Amino acid sequence: MGVLRRAQRETGAAIIFISHDIALVSAFCDRLVVMKDGQIVEALNAERIRQDATHPYTRALIACMPDMNSDRTRPLPMIPPEFAADAADEVSA
Repeated sequence: MGVLRRAQRETGAAIIFISHDIALVSAFCDRLVVMKDGQIVEALNAERIRQDATHPYTRALIACMPDMNSDRTRPLPMIPPEFAADAADEVSA
């Protein structure tokens, strides 16, 4: 990440960063575009993702982000199965 950040600063280049790690993306990027099943569901300012996210999938991604109050003795939450079921239904249709 440091190499990407340095290259961005030195060249002024834009970077498209694709990841399911919403914590990493929100820390690295200025803006986020959240996609679900190949469709854009939300576009947000990275600094305000927790406050401004309204789509259920975005909220589920945020719920998986640990913070300083997270119980480190418990596993991190996972994306609810209903989101995975949507993608499976589309493939079988």
